[in-house]
Amino acid sequence: MKFITKFILAFLIFNLTFVKGFAEALSSNDNVSSYLQQTFSTTGQENQPRGITFNNDGSKMYIVGWVGDDVNEYNLSANFDVSSPTFVQSYSFMTPTQASNLENQPTSVKFNNDGTKMFITGRGSNDLNEFILSTAYDVSTAEHETQLPFDSTDEDINAFDFNNDGTMLFITGTENELMHQFKVNVAFDLSEGVELVRTKDLPALNDENNPSAGEDEPFNIEFNLDGTRMFVIGTKGNDVNQYSLSIAFNISTATLDGGLNIGNNPTGIAFSNSGLRMFITGDSSKSVREYHLPCPYNLFSGKCPSITKNSDRTGMAEAQIELAKRTINFSTNSVLNRLKWIRRNKDKQNLSN
Repeated sequence: MKFITKFILAFLIFNLTFVKGFAEALSSNDNVSSYLQQTFSTTGQENQPRGITFNNDGSKMYIVGWVGDDVNEYNLSANFDVSSPTFVQSYSFMTPTQASNLENQPTSVKFNNDGTKMFITGRGSNDLNEFILSTAYDVSTAEHETQLPFDSTDEDINAFDFNNDGTMLFITGTENELMHQFKVNVAFDLSEGVELVRTKDLPALNDENNPSAGEDEPFNIEFNLDGTRMFVIGTKGNDVNQYSLSIAFNISTATLDGGLNIGNNPTGIAFSNSGLRMFITGDSSKSVREYHLPCPYNLFSGKCPSITKNSDRTGMAEAQIELAKRTINFSTNSVLNRLKWIRRNKDKQNLSN
């Protein structure tokens, strides 16, 4: 009896910990479709979605695009789950909302760490715009603060991202097909200016059939939590590319891990806090697509960290083991109680009650 119980316990722990909920890891140049879980159509508010981001806990989602020339705010009934977003409101970057037209082709949107600042960029102005929000993550309370031009960097700015503390800024563009890294003189404050630190021509999966030539149309950017892994959407290549950085948030140390084919002219990318969910927007799909990854901030087999070395995976494993233990204890106690009752009533004819 003890052997059987131990065997069932080990089987359930293994199954719950390592199998359930994890997608089979892919290899570079595979199609990402096997990771796809669900989609959300943005056509009710935006027919050409370009950029996507979330608030800190994933209870709100934000989309920018070229049709509405605005940012759309949604509430999510489950954090980082796009099965049923509820549209809340939009905020325009054009007159009469603004004193003058700021951006008619927004491509990327980000917030500072507490949601009191919003940043957007786009092809229309080639500027990075900063807004102050009097209520965190509520776009209706936004007021334009600063407009910083990047024409001298690239005539076709695509997207941007910050490092964790807002002291570094990363920008992609189509004219030069490069990524640019800037030092932000005051964290998350464009009014004090930025300084160019370095530029990188990133290798990619599907560019002129020659990865070493670099991405022709690098778009939105995302980093993992510690800046040692970076993801860049290749719009022309219809792919998502993953890079490892030997020095955190230093793009000169980026090496290509590989890429996955997406299709539908992708442009925007975001991750859940755990790194196990990836979200991609594209103007051809007119949607947000939610993908579930095999391990945090990783697209490929052979790149997943050990469970004991990754706090997110360790936490999930411990939670699943505890659930397995409770399930077995409950089932075992129920069976034992039933056996005790049968023994007590073995001389009775009817044992169905």
